Amino acid sequence: MGLFLSSSLVYKVTQFIITSLLAARGPVPDKRECAKKKWRAFGAVGKLHNVVKYICGSPQRWEGYSIIRDKLQNEAGKKLNIPVMHNDTRWGSVIDMVGYALENRVHFDMYCRDIKELQEDRLIDQDWIDLDAVYYYNFNLTR
Repeated sequence: MGLFLSSSLVYKVTQFIITSLLAARGPVPDKRECAKKKWRAFGAVGKLHNVVKYICGSPQRWEGYSIIRDKLQNEAGKKLNIPVMHNDTRWGSVIDMVGYALENRVHFDMYCRDIKELQEDRLIDQDWIDLDAVYYYNFNLTR
């Protein structure tokens, strides 16, 4: 006569063991948070990447940014562009993203001001100076 265990009991015991092992290991790092930290290591360009990725990350965020952009567009009396998300394999697309951000600094500052998730990636004055230097240096290289 062998020992018979129901499948639900085996499932519950297995789930308990796995949960216990994971709890002993500590919290599992979030992939998105790891990616944001990796980009932040690139300084102002990395912080800008995280902001643009956040804006483009969902229709609701895009709509929130668009409201600010449309309001400023009406005040300026001219058509304003949309944020450019770069392609990881092309440096030129990063420069396009930086160029867009420099032209639309007011939008980024207004949008990021009250968003808790962007607190670490908020661009300060020194970051804008660094972005300007990156853009100027690349502009002179390509001339």
